[in-house]
Amino acid sequence: MSDLKVLDFKSKTERQQSNPEVIQRLEEALAMAKDGGVKTVAIVAILDNGDIMDCWANGGQPYALVGGIEAIKHDF
Repeated sequence: MSDLKVLDFKSKTERQQSNPEVIQRLEEALAMAKDGGVKTVAIVAILDNGDIMDCWANGGQPYALVGGIEAIKHDF
């Protein structure tokens, strides 16, 4: 017979802090939006539990947004 080991699985009770770069990018985008320079925005966020949050607001030129998404795909 093989030796079996019992492992305790513990749930994660503490939420981790968001990556500082994520906060910085969001603050930069918010500052631009408050300044009046943003027409259209799309946000995709992957949460620590694996859920995905996505949203958008279209103020014009949605095709430019699609081009931006394609540019991000090339970076990955």
